[in-house]
Amino acid sequence: MFKIRSQELYRYLLQKGVLGRSDEEIREAKKEYRKLYKRKWKRLQLKQKPELRPNFTKRELESIAKAAKAKGLTKTNFIRQAALSAANQTEVIANKEALLIILQKVSMAGILLANKKAHLLFGTELQDAELLMQESEHLLMKYLGYDFKDTFTP
Repeated sequence: MFKIRSQELYRYLLQKGVLGRSDEEIREAKKEYRKLYKRKWKRLQLKQKPELRPNFTKRELESIAKAAKAKGLTKTNFIRQAALSAANQTEVIANKEALLIILQKVSMAGILLANKKAHLLFGTELQDAELLMQESEHLLMKYLGYDFKDTFTP
């Protein structure tokens, strides 16, 4: 006798009318259920993750490889980023993680500057420093392709 843990499998075996029959009949019905289950799962996965497979000539692939190497990316990652960048009308960004760290540090410096402004600088120097920090942050956000809505307007 087999132990049936899945409610769906139990319903399937019940519909097939194999419950209470020989172990061999139950085993065969379970195999059939598993095949149907796998097919259904694969169809679901294909619907959720469509796949594109572009073809390139040897020359095209060589130029893609050069461009990817210049950006420090693999060919596949470069092609993916290039396609997404074109769709979003942004640039392919080399070493995006490093730029995000830079942006974080610029933002932290801006916060520190705002917190210490009474002690560090006076008058227009403070305003100029704050404006530069805001402008730097804005430019980095724009370079990284984020929709940055702030109070800064050049």
